[in-house]
Amino acid sequence: MKTIKWQIPLGAETLINTSNIPVIFNAGSYGNFLSWCLCYFSGKVDILPFEEDGSSHGYDNFDQHGLTRIHPKSTNDIYKDSVIKTRLDDIASKYGSGILLYTNYDLFLLNINNKFDKVFVKTHDGWLNFSESIDPDLANNLKKWQINNLREMQPWQVREFLSYFIWEQHIAESEIDDVLNYHNDKIVKIDVRLIIDDFQCTIERLLEYCNFPKARSNFDEIYQSWSKLQKHLKKDQLVKSIIDNVSNNTEFDWSDKNLSTVDEAIIQFKLRELHKLDLLCYNLNEFPSNTTDLKKYLKTCE
Repeated sequence: MKTIKWQIPLGAETLINTSNIPVIFNAGSYGNFLSWCLCYFSGKVDILPFEEDGSSHGYDNFDQHGLTRIHPKSTNDIYKDSVIKTRLDDIASKYGSGILLYTNYDLFLLNINNKFDKVFVKTHDGWLNFSESIDPDLANNLKKWQINNLREMQPWQVREFLSYFIWEQHIAESEIDDVLNYHNDKIVKIDVRLIIDDFQCTIERLLEYCNFPKARSNFDEIYQSWSKLQKHLKKDQLVKSIIDNVSNNTEFDWSDKNLSTVDEAIIQFKLRELHKLDLLCYNLNEFPSNTTDLKKYLKTCE
């Protein structure tokens, strides 16, 4: 297993004050799950939080147990540049501590899929309304399609639109490069990969950081209950395999992998950006399920 270095900064092994500890995360990066784990394994809660969509939104009374959840960027500034560092510094100054949870580029697709499945559908009346509400240029983009709103789009149009929109939107929302370069002695940075690949150690170390007792040890049971609900957990690797096999001209079939519209859009985006291959997407409402069929719809970008 790949060794992942912890980023608990020197001097942050114990809390600076006794106020609630902020868990800082953008939507879809398991902030609720991590918060619940800290409460559950310290014996503060008994109820399981898991919902059918794989989210951990079934429990949210974290403030009474010493945790506060914070999205560092609001809907109003989700497209603004260089906001994250200032927000993190403000949080560190106010609370004297913090756990910053983030998804690196190797888990971007997992994070984006989570946003669509677990967040937008419930809290924003679907991602379509959310997109229209936050994208300042969306009205002009829609004019190019000669439609009034996203709900009028066919599946191939939705995929095409997302292939030009969602990856850059997520970079703007997460400001991942600034997060990777961010350092503050009061903030603990946790790559979501640690939760996936080193669950028990990650939770134990964070319990220690929060000065929470370890009251339970059924880590494998909880991890299995959680992970089996995460249907997008391996989508980043899957999409990479699809793109690599297209590039290498080798046969690969994904008919049993249940690609989401987001997955299809990112495949289209990466083939275009990385390999200069454009998808002939007009009226292609059913996405191909193997490399042989997909290549029939690819052409070199002009």
